[in-house]
Amino acid sequence: MERKYRNEKGAVLVVAIFVIMALVVVGSLAAMVTNVELDISRNDRFGKEAFFIADAGCPISTKVLKDMILNEGIDYSDYYEKYEVNGITFDSNLFLNEVMNYYDPDLEPELNDKLMDSTDSNPDISSTVSGRDLNVDVDWRHRKSGAGGSLLFAMGYEGIGADRSHGGVKIYYDVNTKGKVSKNTTAAIKAVYLNQ
Repeated sequence: MERKYRNEKGAVLVVAIFVIMALVVVGSLAAMVTNVELDISRNDRFGKEAFFIADAGCPISTKVLKDMILNEGIDYSDYYEKYEVNGITFDSNLFLNEVMNYYDPDLEPELNDKLMDSTDSNPDISSTVSGRDLNVDVDWRHRKSGAGGSLLFAMGYEGIGADRSHGGVKIYYDVNTKGKVSKNTTAAIKAVYLNQ
């Protein structure tokens, strides 16, 4: 005698458990992918912020270099090691010596710290922008004298004037900037500033 079981009352429960397990797996994968995408987005934002903070160092250093070159006679000795103007901290007289190349860093390192400073160690210019750190190292590179001055007509404003690209003294500076957003997100920019 053959017995046939036709009682299927528990089959819905088994199917429901399998469907719930499949949904849990799909939900877990979706949550994991979302977390990865959020991490990528956060890192991208931090990277861009660090870049823009570092990029801000170029115009700041340009302004500082112009002011220091034009106001060469200003005595910064009262400021000792650091001085601050409008939330920007500057190195002391050593920075002025470095900008003007007064002393040879090989022979007189105590008067020109060009060889000892960097964006990480004793930066020439530093600031904090919205909790983000900006460090700038400016180094005098070299001076180049142009061939004698020349007056070229039809080159200036309104068709008359002197062409300033000829003659004079050109001084080149290396500008290294570093923007830091978090302990492991930084951006660095290197530029050359030409003062004519």
